[in-house]
Parts: sequence; structure tokens; C-alpha cells
Amino acid sequence: MGIHAVAKAPRPEPKATCPSCHRPVAMMKSGKCLYCGQPLPGALQVVETRPGLPPELMFALQPRTSQITPRTKWIRRAIAMGISSLLVGLFMGPCMNMKP
Repeated sequence: MGIHAVAKAPRPEPKATCPSCHRPVAMMKSGKCLYCGQPLPGALQVVETRPGLPPELMFALQPRTSQITPRTKWIRRAIAMGISSLLVGLFMGPCMNMKP
């Protein structure tokens, strides 16, 4: 007995293995096995050339420290919430058709 109408699950195809450690090939851009470090035959060697960034640009990319106190942040948030509530009220007020 059994289910005859259900198709069998496809078998996974075997992956390439490293010739030295016989593990499945896990390769990044280096062309070497990540487990043992042996170069893989037929792997493309990708050479990335990155020009160094000038120090002025590196200094400009550093994150700035915040000069705003937490109290000021909360005041700004409260003002923004109040303004957004008023704008939503002005926009949605005519749609509500409230009768006195």
C-alpha cells in the first residue's frame, strides 16, 4: 500500500568537492576552499583593486556625535506629533460630517 499519485522528491545533485579535504566546495571570491585553504582547480581568481580613500574623505565619513540633549529631542517629537495631529484633523474633519 501507499500513495501512488504522489511524485517522488527529486534527489539533489552531488556538489563538487575539494580535492584535498573532500568537503563540498564552499568558495568565496578567493578561489580557495574555505575549509582547508587549498586553491581549487579551474576557479577564477578575482582580483579586486580598491583605491584608498583620502584621509579627508575618511574623516568626513565618520559618524558625528549628537549635540542635541534628550530633552530637546522629546520636545521636538512632541511638537511634530502635535502638528501632524492638527494636519490630520484639518484633512479628515470635513469627511466626518458631525452634526451638533
